[in-house]
Amino acid sequence: TSVGSGRYRLRQMNGQIGNATVGDWLVCRAPGGTSIIQLDNSQGCTLRRVTLKNAGFAAFFETGGNGGHHYVDCRVTHGPKPDGATEQQLVSCGADGFHSTGTRVGPTIERCIWDGVLLDDCIAIHGSFQTVVRAAGNKLVLEGRNRAGFAVNEPVRISSRDGFFAQAKCVALRTLDTPERDLELTLDRSLPVPNEAKAGNPDRCGKSYKIIGCTLGNTRSRGILVKADDGLIRGCDIVGCGMSAVSIGPEYYWNEANYSWNVTVADNHFRHNSLRNNLNADGVIFLHGDGAIGNRNIDITNNIFDENYCPYMINLGWADGVNITGNIINAPSPLPLSDSGYVINLHDVRHVTLRANIYNRPGPSIVRAVELGKDVEGVTGNDDFGIRLGEK
Repeated sequence: TSVGSGRYRLRQMNGQIGNATVGDWLVCRAPGGTSIIQLDNSQGCTLRRVTLKNAGFAAFFETGGNGGHHYVDCRVTHGPKPDGATEQQLVSCGADGFHSTGTRVGPTIERCIWDGVLLDDCIAIHGSFQTVVRAAGNKLVLEGRNRAGFAVNEPVRISSRDGFFAQAKCVALRTLDTPERDLELTLDRSLPVPNEAKAGNPDRCGKSYKIIGCTLGNTRSRGILVKADDGLIRGCDIVGCGMSAVSIGPEYYWNEANYSWNVTVADNHFRHNSLRNNLNADGVIFLHGDGAIGNRNIDITNNIFDENYCPYMINLGWADGVNITGNIINAPSPLPLSDSGYVINLHDVRHVTLRANIYNRPGPSIVRAVELGKDVEGVTGNDDFGIRLGEK
């Protein structure tokens, strides 16, 4: 609220206001709907050499349908310097630079650039969860119509905060005559699904996405946030994210699905990320879940990390089958931190392979190369052959 003479009263402040000083920028989130391109319930579209300036939420936006869209040499950037201004505009996008939800086939994004400052994730790809109201035998009743895109002969992936995880096939579905229009699914087998579990369709989360050779970052949150199967993130340059450079896994809080299977993160360059500089930054690469070991077959290979700031360079949880090979990690956590640091942090994981990783010049808060937290089973290579110190 303006109180006159260039002064404003803030009724709600998100972020680290305690670190603000005179001369800092004050950035307000822009409304959606301005300068965006949306592909809705579409298939196989190609956008080439499209530049969006001063974009709202989300700059490039795809929703539903068979998907499989191709984005080549596109760009999100700030607009021109306003008349009379002495500095360039700072913000290029009011929220996500690219947002994909509920597509059957995910996007292929090649050589695209996000610059300026983005006020949310540069790239987000996901589907939707629905909460289990009740379950009996092979019947599930889910709240709220068919928002997750369930279909006959397609998978239903189910998980809960207390560790339940299963996948079955939908063989029938119908909308019930209730005020909430709840959805009943019939599965191909009986499962002991707890009430309040979450269910999603992994075939409607943007599977088979590819993010190749892109340049992104300068965001208050994540560079790439993905929640889909069969993904590839290769050859990207990710710089200056407030949180993770790459974040993989579901978020119950947003009802965004799903646990991810078969994802490769390879040959990328991560610089100056996790600027929040504490445990809330999550890790430069962050593999996460909501209480179930549901992520599977994640490959993190031949990436270069340079001077990233949070306690963890690779933070892995809630997964079965992770390969970490050939990564070079330079100056991890170069500044003193309030929290102890580890190059690789593991918890709630099974079958992890470490091979031929090197870390150089660790910062003052790095306690050791690998931290084994709770419920870790089957780690191979937790020694000098798996990850070794190069330059001290």
